[in-house]
Amino acid sequence: MFWVDLKNIDFAEATGVRMLDQVSNQRNIFSGEVSEDFVAAQPFTFEPAE
Repeated sequence: MFWVDLKNIDFAEATGVRMLDQVSNQRNIFSGEVSEDFVAAQPFTFEPAE
């Protein structure tokens, strides 16, 4: 079980996009508070609304 303490996340625009990589060949196992485990990432590309 893991969780993110949102008080530990800097949501300022200058910090960039970050993600918790849970699927890299399933080699990452998280436990406890994981806010320190977020890594830099590219933003999502959203599909246009129809």
